[in-house]
Amino acid sequence: MRTLLDAFAQYERARIRARIRAAMAVKRKRGEFLGEAPLGHLRGEDGVHVAAHPAEQAAVARIRELRRDGLTVRAIADALNTDGVLSRGVRWYFQTVHRVLRREAA
Repeated sequence: MRTLLDAFAQYERARIRARIRAAMAVKRKRGEFLGEAPLGHLRGEDGVHVAAHPAEQAAVARIRELRRDGLTVRAIADALNTDGVLSRGVRWYFQTVHRVLRREAA
């Protein structure tokens, strides 16, 4: 009996996962964004689409420039903190810089 219940639960989880993936695909196709807007962007006035954030775009451009100059991710974070550039109101961490660079490469 337990095996039968486990099988139904597994089947139901697979159906839920498929419905969620389908809904997310529809939102992506419409250009809607789920979750927090990536660095350099903010939610648009409609609350669904994203728009460029000029100050953050400047920080992202500075990150790209420092990386082209051969600085490490940690050195870039230190340089931004030294220059007083804030990342959404807080200091820069190397993980944040790494995410920005990884997103830019994709």
